Amino acid sequence: RKTKFATLYGEMRYNCLILHVDPGNLESNKGKIIQKEIQEFLNFDIKQMRSFALKKHEVFIPFEVINSKESIVILKDFIREQYYIFNK
Repeated sequence: RKTKFATLYGEMRYNCLILHVDPGNLESNKGKIIQKEIQEFLNFDIKQMRSFALKKHEVFIPFEVINSKESIVILKDFIREQYYIFNK
């Protein structure tokens, strides 16, 4: 069975792209590390934008920070890199 890499979550509380960077490993801190990285690239703070508990093995990218061509290019390159690592 293939593991899911990403989820588009449109429910009002989330409204995020969620990357599953270390699926199945609930103890992994990889998501927290990568979360900080994407926040720097796209200049946002998920804790100020969302009130839900973050999972340590996932990365949350709110839809509203994907608001320009530049942010789409940054996100596309970031997702491509994470997908490559995910499929190693």
